[in-house]
Amino acid sequence: MKGWIILIVLTVAAGWYLLSYGVPGGEAGKILTALRDNGVEKAFVSVSGANATVRFEAPAIDEELLDYTYSVARTALEASDVNVVRAEAYFEGDPVVAVTVTRGDDENPSVEDIRPVDKRIESVIGLFDAIPLDMNVDNDVARVTIQYYGNEKNFWHDFFGMALGIVEEAPWVERIIVKYVGEKNVTVTVDTNTVLNVYSGKINAETAASRITVQ
Repeated sequence: MKGWIILIVLTVAAGWYLLSYGVPGGEAGKILTALRDNGVEKAFVSVSGANATVRFEAPAIDEELLDYTYSVARTALEASDVNVVRAEAYFEGDPVVAVTVTRGDDENPSVEDIRPVDKRIESVIGLFDAIPLDMNVDNDVARVTIQYYGNEKNFWHDFFGMALGIVEEAPWVERIIVKYVGEKNVTVTVDTNTVLNVYSGKINAETAASRITVQ
């Protein structure tokens, strides 16, 4: 058992060494050197043909992160002969955002939110009068526990708004279960087709209400 622990520790330490200092040689080495020279302390680079992927540890999650990720991608592109660079920003080990630049069109990057689905849904919930407390998303159901502090008048408007946001972030789920905790404890269940039909205008509020389960 001790032998396995030692092996794991050595492997992790070696991995961080590579992330911090890189291995010179080839296109990956050129990119790692350029990133290190520009202050990117922890980065991993993989190159396949004319495409490169850079995964790096971001210093913080703030309003400058997108520009910082773009600068990492541009640095990698300019330091190598690859044609496409995808830079993925991680924070404390979790993926956050990816920026892809293409040679000859690097001023028009593509941006992708690569946060785990639960983190993206947390952001959606935060747009409403609610605080996400717990979440579980599987192949069929999205279960969310929230503390709701909005008024009764906006309850259903906020519910369907949150439900639509959940569907957009996890389009594969078939049902959404929202558990409200606080002064009133209630669980509301709705299928995703009902949510989509409400916003497309295919069904009215009365029909939607008949398809909702409240416990």
